[in-house]
Amino acid sequence: MTLLISTCGTSLLSNLAYEDERKWLTSIANETDGDDRAYGFIARIEHELALQPKDAYRRLSAEFNSIQATRAQLPGQRQHLLIHTDTFLGREAARLVSGMVTASGEGVQLLTVSDLRTNNLASFRLALPELSRALDTSYITPFKQARIPVAFNLTGGFKSLLAYLQAFAMLHGLPSYLLFEGATEAMEIPALPIRLDEEGLISDQLERFRRLAVAYPIRAQDHLSAPRTLFADVGGDLELTEWGTLIWSRLRVRALGNGPGAPLSLKLKLAPELRATFEAFDAALQADANSALDALSHHLDTGRPLLKSVTLKQFTSPEEPKMTHELYAWNHGAAGRLMLTRNGDTYTAYKLRTHLR
Repeated sequence: MTLLISTCGTSLLSNLAYEDERKWLTSIANETDGDDRAYGFIARIEHELALQPKDAYRRLSAEFNSIQATRAQLPGQRQHLLIHTDTFLGREAARLVSGMVTASGEGVQLLTVSDLRTNNLASFRLALPELSRALDTSYITPFKQARIPVAFNLTGGFKSLLAYLQAFAMLHGLPSYLLFEGATEAMEIPALPIRLDEEGLISDQLERFRRLAVAYPIRAQDHLSAPRTLFADVGGDLELTEWGTLIWSRLRVRALGNGPGAPLSLKLKLAPELRATFEAFDAALQADANSALDALSHHLDTGRPLLKSVTLKQFTSPEEPKMTHELYAWNHGAAGRLMLTRNGDTYTAYKLRTHLR
């Protein structure tokens, strides 16, 4: 089996749209919700697609066509992941394409992340870390561990997303496929034998990466030595570039998955016994716990709300009688919690453990 990760655009909708609908489709391409006209349009497309013979699918959808074109390079059973934009048309197009792939006898999953739209650079950049993390932790790492090949099909969809994922595939040592118009077989771009200077990046840039990952405000003028390929001056503030986001997704578990990191805030302390409790969890979960602590540091220093994925709650339990608060470290599986005490405006983290039920 091979996991084939494909980008999914809206070519199916455009190809089945009437001439006078195509300009309208472009105008609503980045709308998050559909109105009555949009739902009616999708219903008609779905009805017309149901009337088409299966051998017409490749002509109607660039995404399905490119998926089928990889058959020569990826024989055997394939599991498909379709990445689509966080828009009404993106979701509906991916749903319809997934039905076409399922009808061909292969399994499909859909993936998007909040704000993954291409009409706004800021929202697009904000979505890339979440997309990278979802791909890495939920698909690429577990499939590699199971010795299941992973490849990218980067033919359909939006150019900005295709360019990012091409670099993502390269840095993760994965092949990708492109289908030229009129071709019947996809061209393989093999995994390149390149390696990042991971040790150098972690030692030199780790604090910048950690702070920007949890939205710490960083003044660009105070970080003139920051590599501009990784960090950009955006309105006087330092932000991760697309390359910086990509490389951080690649380094994050290695950088944060080896015990508790030094707090980013003076208002957060780490008890000596915390390290031993980290060692009971794998590197990916340790990285999640460190990210939660970094988010808490940001909250304590700036007063801004915690990230949506992180919750801090008052806590009382006879199993942890000295603890006053718990911080959500991760919520999947046996959910992880950091045990803390509060003294004035300072917190001390004592233990990482699974959730008390």
